Amino acid sequence: MDRFEQTLGIIDKYFKNNKFEYAVIGGIAVINYENYRTTNDIDIIIKVDLGNLQKLGEDISTFFKPVFDNAIEFFKKNYVLPAICEDNGIRIDFSAALSGFDYSAIKRAKKAKMGKTEYSVCSIEDLIIYKLVASRYQDLSDVQQLIKSNRGIDRQYLLNTAREFVELDRPDVLDRLQEFLSKFSK
Repeated sequence: MDRFEQTLGIIDKYFKNNKFEYAVIGGIAVINYENYRTTNDIDIIIKVDLGNLQKLGEDISTFFKPVFDNAIEFFKKNYVLPAICEDNGIRIDFSAALSGFDYSAIKRAKKAKMGKTEYSVCSIEDLIIYKLVASRYQDLSDVQQLIKSNRGIDRQYLLNTAREFVELDRPDVLDRLQEFLSKFSK
């Protein structure tokens, strides 16, 4: 069994047992949509009440090894808890859902498989939005590949969601999306 497959199984079991909703985002999600590339970690978005952030951080820290000594304080300040799966050394970045978009992405998540392991992954449209918001070179390259290789993308959902980011002083999200849709979708 692949280390990523093993880790996804551990993550899915952990969240099911603790009744937390989550979605895989990032490189593993890109790979799920048949865009093969390398990645070094697993990125997770978790639906959590901000009042339960400390408890969630403590729970995660007992099951996965935090990267930082002051992991709970880091989590409460940055809403990200970097950890390691001790079974195989894979890094996992657990992020708290903070926005309506995050909550919607978790709600729209689908079941996916890596090998025999089932896990929850964000929709391709939400992944494209996450990648446009991050806007690093690799993220923008991922967006281009996702649009090129997936004809069934819900363009209207993408455009409507990207328009919401204009109101958050991120007009670049909509601008890049429109550029990539016109260049790479058929």
